Amino acid sequence: MSAIASERLKLTSTRSTTWLAVSLIGIVTLAAVVHILGFETAMVDDATEQRSILTDIGVSMGLVFAAISGSLAITSEFRHGTIRPTLLKNPDRISLLNVKLATQSLIGAALAAAAAAYAIGLSSAFLGARGLALELDGGQIARLVIGAGIGGAGFAVAGLALGALVRNQVPVVVGLLIWTLFIENLLRAGVPSIARFAPGSLGRAIAAPGPGQFDGLLVAAVGLTLVAAAGFAATRAIFIHRDIN
Repeated sequence: MSAIASERLKLTSTRSTTWLAVSLIGIVTLAAVVHILGFETAMVDDATEQRSILTDIGVSMGLVFAAISGSLAITSEFRHGTIRPTLLKNPDRISLLNVKLATQSLIGAALAAAAAAYAIGLSSAFLGARGLALELDGGQIARLVIGAGIGGAGFAVAGLALGALVRNQVPVVVGLLIWTLFIENLLRAGVPSIARFAPGSLGRAIAAPGPGQFDGLLVAAVGLTLVAAAGFAATRAIFIHRDIN
């Protein structure tokens, strides 16, 4: 209970989550302007194209920020030195990580789902301004939002695991951005048979499967869960025996 109270206090007394949400909204807005208002009509008036764009600007960015949120939950402790008094008050490191896992799963899910929903609403408004309509049906829209939330929870856990392992904010955040925005795209273009097992491809497939990805929501969700759980378990085994200094 003390670990839960401590985590709740940190979340309510710091602005990191708020700034992450504001930054995410800004990036999604900019991406929607570029894609929906900047592309030619033939590239945005089809349901398949629209879903692909929404996956790029809403789901993918939501997953990235969910992972960053998870990583900051632990790297901030090391950066500001709060990890020491936290563990002095409650030396159970497993409890600390488990509480962070629970809270960051919820925050990651909320960030990613909100990003997808905002991207859909904003894109619909921009399409209307161009005399076009959002061609996705209710089922596709629901899967985008719900799938993004599921993927966001998994990405937050993966970010938390990486942050607890590396402990330094800058390389963790930069590494997450490089992996999700560049390396995975190169894998999809070069070796799609391997790329379909990558975390980003699994997260995107949960919300809106694309070429070369798993079609089933359950299969993709289980795959991402296994990847996140394996990373968290390995990191936890190291973290509980590692020197904090």
